[in-house]
Amino acid sequence: VDMVDVNGNRICESGTGNGSNYIGGPLQSTTVYPPFDRSLAINGMTLVALPALPNALKVSDNFVETVARCVELILDPDAIGILYDKQAAVLQQMQSLKTIQRIGYVGMGEYSPALSTLPGWDATNDDNANVDFVWELSGVSSADQITEVLEHVLHTITTIGLPGAYPNVFNQTSAYGPTYTAMAEAINNGVFDTSGYSQQPGETLDEFNALLMREYLYLLIFGLMCFA
Repeated sequence: VDMVDVNGNRICESGTGNGSNYIGGPLQSTTVYPPFDRSLAINGMTLVALPALPNALKVSDNFVETVARCVELILDPDAIGILYDKQAAVLQQMQSLKTIQRIGYVGMGEYSPALSTLPGWDATNDDNANVDFVWELSGVSSADQITEVLEHVLHTITTIGLPGAYPNVFNQTSAYGPTYTAMAEAINNGVFDTSGYSQQPGETLDEFNALLMREYLYLLIFGLMCFA
């Protein structure tokens, strides 16, 4: 994959990628991702938002568009120091795996009956790569909402997208590679505290390590963004 300038726009070079990867929006109604009722394609992923459901409010259109803007800024092809071929590989990886970023209201506990019981839930989650939710929170500070968005958008990009550009560096499927080594060093040095995490019943060690690496990468990038 390589990036070239075409009339002032950064697009994937012919035959090496998809120029639509960087296209964003518009937010539109959809029946493709039930129970989500709206979608917005942005930079290799598709944001999908929940409607009003019993005991839970509808995710606002403005919030979906705000999350889209966050994705746009994180994956800005015109930012200083961007390696266009690598960034294009990240976007192409997410698009090829049909990556979705799920967006809901407040948290899983708001939904009764549970989201997992709704028609289409299993198919949508099985057929499209995804990590976790971005939640539109209520009654919290702007800082808390910003952290919520950044954390889970970064989870999606680092888990699904980055291995497309650097498969060895960002390997998160087993306990080897630079990410695991860096995380282990941070744990041993007392920089990355994992006491709040524990391997769950039925969860393999590789799956647990993947969770830890996902959180480590988020915190590392969050700190480099000067939010920490």
